[in-house]
Amino acid sequence: MQICFCLLLFFCASIALDTDRFHRTTSTNAGVKNVLDYGAKTDPTFDNHDAFQSLFDAIIESGGRGYIPTGTYHIFQSLQWDLGKRSGVIIEGDGAGSSKIVFSTPKNQTGWLFTSDTHDAFYWTFRDLGISGQSTGSLVSFGRPDSGCQSAFNTFWLNGITINQNMKVKTANALELNGVYNSIISASVNGNYLGVSLKLTCAQFTTFTGSYSSGGVGIHITGSYTFANTFSSVDVEVVGNGVVIDASSHGGNNVFIAGTYIVQHCFVVDNADASIMNNNLFMVPNTGYQEHYGVGLPKYCGKLKSVRLVESKGVKAGTDRIVEDDAELAPHMRHVPESGHTFTHSLPSKLQVLVGGPTLDSITINGVTFSSSGGQFHLETGDTMSVQYRGEAPSWSCRLI
Repeated sequence: MQICFCLLLFFCASIALDTDRFHRTTSTNAGVKNVLDYGAKTDPTFDNHDAFQSLFDAIIESGGRGYIPTGTYHIFQSLQWDLGKRSGVIIEGDGAGSSKIVFSTPKNQTGWLFTSDTHDAFYWTFRDLGISGQSTGSLVSFGRPDSGCQSAFNTFWLNGITINQNMKVKTANALELNGVYNSIISASVNGNYLGVSLKLTCAQFTTFTGSYSSGGVGIHITGSYTFANTFSSVDVEVVGNGVVIDASSHGGNNVFIAGTYIVQHCFVVDNADASIMNNNLFMVPNTGYQEHYGVGLPKYCGKLKSVRLVESKGVKAGTDRIVEDDAELAPHMRHVPESGHTFTHSLPSKLQVLVGGPTLDSITINGVTFSSSGGQFHLETGDTMSVQYRGEAPSWSCRLI
């Protein structure tokens, strides 16, 4: 009897542990709302706008996770969701190549427009979805196009998302962010060889990974208040210009760590107002012309007031090398410390440290260790820091500020 009872407990426990596996294939799992239950169809002639809107309305009313099962869903008009109505929602599919949403919107409309009209939006996750289509505006836009910081999307996560803009006009961007803060964007975004793959009119303290390619411009920092973002090992290829910076104000302190930039014209076009904010930093990027893949360093264009290229031996602005060499810095702080070695910042001025590279595992500041591929750090007097890396030393630059 005892053996049977144990087996029964094991069997019941196994069922309890395994039920979550089925949330992707059934709409009866508590908390999961399947778009098929709201009238969605994979018929290419059917407009799924109302089905997706009904799914959103149901989530806003009673919560739950939105599920887009395997299939291709066509939408023929702009889809608008006010994400400020509820926090902490997950919208997911079965994978970018399986759960596909195709927009064919009228002229000058955004395909999928997210707003925060009701309240600031918090903690939304979009994952494992493929989004494509034709839109003369931005295909996917957080905040109304070119609205700057009027919207507020906080602590968002885009993961396993592909966005392919197929409309070949200059106004057709793939992904636009207006008012995104403290978020993680990990996506494969492709423009249309004329528009912008990733357009930022207002984004702060956000980490970008993935690919932003096949556009007239790969990444466009414009508008105002796009600063303190990290672009970690991004892939920007088959573009006219890699990164264009023409923000009217506060378009600086963005850090580009490693990454690949294969362009037709310019690696960076810099027309930012450097009197407001500068120091957009590019750390050991792999650059080349599209015609000679991976060969040579494409030229810089524009005013070149806000851009610095951090290489292993110093800082290069435009075509002139400027090696950081503050006389007050201790010798061991002019070069990357040995892996695991802890140093203390003892000078009265604040110290700015720039570190990054593919061999970097983690960074420890004041005894707190966190995984990182690099970034920009400010140390106060008495702060301690160490870096842990494998093999070749990462890029390293520091100065008093």
